[in-house]
Amino acid sequence: NEASDEVCNNTLSNVTGSGGRPIKFYNSTVNLTSADGPYSELILCNADNSTVDGVTIMGSNGLNNNGLILLRTDDARISNVTSSSNYNGIELIYSSFNSLTNNTTNSNGIPIGGFGIHLLQSTNNTLSNNTANSNDYAGIMLQSNSTDNILNVNTTSSVPAYVQNDGLEFFESNNNTVNGHLSTGNIE
Repeated sequence: NEASDEVCNNTLSNVTGSGGRPIKFYNSTVNLTSADGPYSELILCNADNSTVDGVTIMGSNGLNNNGLILLRTDDARISNVTSSSNYNGIELIYSSFNSLTNNTTNSNGIPIGGFGIHLLQSTNNTLSNNTANSNDYAGIMLQSNSTDNILNVNTTSSVPAYVQNDGLEFFESNNNTVNGHLSTGNIE
């Protein structure tokens, strides 16, 4: 159950993912920089107050894995991350009070339905100056009670070949603030 801290009580060591790159799992505070990685997948699970800056995630957009996942992680700072051509670029699940700034999440989930940035039951996060172009399902998706988030000057565009695609989508999420968002080429 993702709603429980128990899901974070795991240890992964020497796990290799797509492209022979490591999958890293952290369940305590971590500070990662561009000197770390690249990773196939990076998971922060109950890793409050972490910093990830300049890291690259290179996995596979043909598999239902890969990307940067914050699960039950609060007060993290994620900046200058490139997570493109994965299943999802950056995903927050049950995570609050995080800052996502200057990240690039392009061409994720093609053709199986991934997102550039996906918030699921995550509140009070701030997304600023992120680019989420040509993702299969949506550039930025706030879903299932992802409320009170602030989106400042993010850029999204859609993939015309995929009917589901939106640049920015809210599903069962309200009371969010969007400022200066640029979204082009959307079908819906």
